[in-house]
Amino acid sequence: GRARAMVRRSWDFRNLFGTGKLDFQQGRPLVTDKDYWSWVGERWLPFVNELREALRAVEARAALGFADNEHLPDEAQILEWGRQAVALTEEVRGYGNGTPNAVWQVLMRMAQYNGIGRYRFQQVPAAWSHDGFIRVIDGTTRSSLLAQAGGGSVTSGSAGHHARGAAVDESGDLRQSVEESAIANTFISGVMSARDADVLIVGSLLRKLLVRVVRQRGVAVLRAMAGAAEGDTQELLWRLQGEILPSQADAAEARALFRRVDAALGGGSEGEEAAQLASACESVGVDRDSASWRAMVLWGVAPQSYGQLAPETKLQAARFVEGAVDESRRRSGRGPEALDPTVAEFLDFLREHPGSLWQGDRDKHLLMLSFGFLSKQLVYMSRDEIDRRTKHRYLPVKWTRVLPLLEGKPQGQSPVVKRKAGTKEISRFRYNAFPYDDEHGLGLGKPAGWEPDALDPLRVRGQRKRRHAGKGQGNAAHLGEALVTDATAKLGNWFICDIEKILTEFTILNLRGPKGARHRLLPGEAPVMVGQNPRAASSIGVTQHTQLSTASVGKWPVFRLRAPAPGSSESRKSFRIASGVFAQVELVQVGRQEDAVVMRVDLNSVEQASHAAVLELLHRAHEELMTAFGGRDVDFNILVAPRLPQTGAVVLFAPVAMVAPTAEDKYTWFNPDTGERSDAYRLPVQTLDFSQGRGNWMTFSEEAGAQAVDEGQELLGSLYDFVRKPRSRSLLARFLAARLSGWEDTPGQAQLDALCVAVHLSADAFWDAGKQRRPPITSSKL
Repeated sequence: GRARAMVRRSWDFRNLFGTGKLDFQQGRPLVTDKDYWSWVGERWLPFVNELREALRAVEARAALGFADNEHLPDEAQILEWGRQAVALTEEVRGYGNGTPNAVWQVLMRMAQYNGIGRYRFQQVPAAWSHDGFIRVIDGTTRSSLLAQAGGGSVTSGSAGHHARGAAVDESGDLRQSVEESAIANTFISGVMSARDADVLIVGSLLRKLLVRVVRQRGVAVLRAMAGAAEGDTQELLWRLQGEILPSQADAAEARALFRRVDAALGGGSEGEEAAQLASACESVGVDRDSASWRAMVLWGVAPQSYGQLAPETKLQAARFVEGAVDESRRRSGRGPEALDPTVAEFLDFLREHPGSLWQGDRDKHLLMLSFGFLSKQLVYMSRDEIDRRTKHRYLPVKWTRVLPLLEGKPQGQSPVVKRKAGTKEISRFRYNAFPYDDEHGLGLGKPAGWEPDALDPLRVRGQRKRRHAGKGQGNAAHLGEALVTDATAKLGNWFICDIEKILTEFTILNLRGPKGARHRLLPGEAPVMVGQNPRAASSIGVTQHTQLSTASVGKWPVFRLRAPAPGSSESRKSFRIASGVFAQVELVQVGRQEDAVVMRVDLNSVEQASHAAVLELLHRAHEELMTAFGGRDVDFNILVAPRLPQTGAVVLFAPVAMVAPTAEDKYTWFNPDTGERSDAYRLPVQTLDFSQGRGNWMTFSEEAGAQAVDEGQELLGSLYDFVRKPRSRSLLARFLAARLSGWEDTPGQAQLDALCVAVHLSADAFWDAGKQRRPPITSSKL
C-alpha cells in the first residue's frame, strides 16, 4: 500500500509537470520518412483542399451579398475540421503532437468576410525599412478603410439604440455587439426575453419563405429574358439560373446588364437589347419595384440569401415580423412585453457582461436565472440556433495550468493569484476584426469557465471524447456564458501578464514532433507567433486576450538579436533547464541604454516552450520584477515565435516602464521612471507591445513612415530606450545567475545572429490558389 501511494504521487506529479501537460519526447509517428510524400498526397491534400474550397465559397458568398452570418461555415464544422487536423498531423508527427494550425490559417482568412471586420489587412499598404527591422503600415489608409465601412445601418445588424437587454437589432437580426468590450462578442448569449425569441424564430421562418419566393420569381425573370436574348447574353442568363454560385465575373456582367434593363423599365433609352429584355420582365409580372428585381439589380443574381434583398425589402420584413409577433401575443393574452424591472436589469447584465455573476453573488445569480425562466419572462435559444446567427467563428482548445497566474497590485502590494496551478483552461482562437498583421487573431478565454466541446491537442493518454453541444449535457450547453460555472475564469487584460497562456497557445498552434521530414510544414500550414499587449498598448482592459499572427523568427530581426559573443573561440552556452531541456538564455540590449533589454530564451524545440521548467523560469523572473518594482509599476512584453525552417523557438521577455501620454498631447508620451518624453527620441510610436516591440509599426504621416523606412534598427532601439525600466537589467542578471549555474551577463549592444535564417514563411501561396484577385490600394506615403 505504501509503494502504491508513492507510485500514485509520482504519477500525479507526472500528470502535472510531465505528459499531462506536454512530454516533448512523446508519440512516435505512424508514417515513416519513406512514406511521407505518399501520405501527403493521399491523406493531407484531400483535407486541406476541402478547406481551400470552403474558403473560396466564403469569398463567393461575401462577394454576392449573402447575409453576414451565412458567409462562414457553422461553428460545429470549424470544430470538426480542427479535430481532423489534429488527428492527421498526429499520424505524421506522433500522438500528442497534433496541431490545428491549418484550420487556424483558413479560419483567419475566412473570418475576414464575417461582416464584423471592416477591411482586410492585405488592403493596407506597407513597406519595410532598408535594413528589414521595421515594417511600416499606412495608418491613414487603414483609418480611411474603417471610415468608409461606416458604423452600420438597419441592414448591417450592428448599429443603433436598443432597449435594455435587447437581443434583436432594428433589422431583426441577433445583436452582435456587447457593451463590456469590442471583443466580448465571440459567443452571444442565448438568454433573452420571450418576445425577442419569437421575433428571431418567426423572422427566420419568414426569411426562408421570402427568399424562396423571391428566388423563384428571379429565376422566372431570367428564363423570360433568356428567351428574348441572343448570343453571349443568352448564355449568361442561362448560367445564372443554376443553383451553383456564379463567378464574380458573371455577376459583375449581369449587374451591368440588369442596370441597363432597369433603366429601360423606367422609360430610359438603353438600346434595343435592353428594351427587349425589359419587355420580357414585364411579361412575367416583374417591375422595377419588385423585391426580386431590386435584388437582381444589386447583385446580378437571382437571390439565394436574405442578405441579397434590397435594404427597403429587409426593413419592411423586419417591421412585418415585429407587428405579427406583437399581434399574436396580444391575441393570446400575453399583451405587450413588460419585463419585471429587476428581470430586465438582470437580462441586460447577462448580455452585456458575459461570464460575470449578478451582483457578484452566485446564489443571487442562479436565483434570478431560475425566477426569469419559471416566470416565463426569460427563455433561452439552443446553442445551435445562436451559433447560426453569430458572425464570429472560433476554434476552442483546452489546456491545464502548470503554474499559478499572478496579477500585479498597486502601492507595493504582493502579487495575488488569479488562477491556481492545475486549473483547466479554454482558449478560443478567433479573428481580430481590426487587424494590423498577417492572419491576425486573438486568443480569448472562456469567461464562464466551461466549454461543452473543445480540442485537446496536448492530451497524450486515453481517448479524446467527442461531445456535441446539447447532447447528454442538459441545458448547460445552451445557457452558455449565463451559467457561470467558474467565477474566476473571467480575466482582465491589464496587469495580468499570462505567460503560460501565451506559450501554451504557441505550442498548440505550431509544429511539434521529431525532426526531419515529419517536422516540415505541410501545405496550408505556417508558423504562428503569440504575445500579449501590456497595459500601455491595450485598449481593452476588461477582456483578457493574447495576440496571434503568422510569423517566425526569420521574419522579425529583433528575434535574431543576440548578446555580444563571449569570445571568438567560445560558442554560446546552453543551460540545462530540466532533463532533456536546454536553452541559451541571454540579456540582449536592443537600444543604447543598458536597461533597454530583453531576456532572450532560445529553445531547441517548440514543445519546450510550454515545458513546466521553462514556464517556471519565466514565471519566477516575472514575479521577481513585480516584487522589486511593485505589481503596477512595471509591465512586460512577451513574444514567442518558432525558429523555422530550423527547429526551436525564441521567447523574448521585456520589462517595460508604465509609459503614458502627456496631458497636453496624446501623441507625446512620458516615462515616469526616467522623466523622458518620446519626442526626445523622435518616435512615431510610443509603446512596446505585440506589434511595435518586434518592428511592426503603424504610422500616420508621410514623414513618420519615411523616417522608419530610413532608420530601421536605430529607431527600433530608440523605442526600447524610451520605454526602459531602470534597474531591470541588474535584477534580471542577478536572478539568472542564481537560477542557472555558470550564467554570466555579457554587456553591450546586441548583434544580429548570422546563423539564423532571415525568411518569412507563409501559407499564402496555397490558400490563394484559385482566388479571384482585386486591385491593391496604393498610397503615396510609402
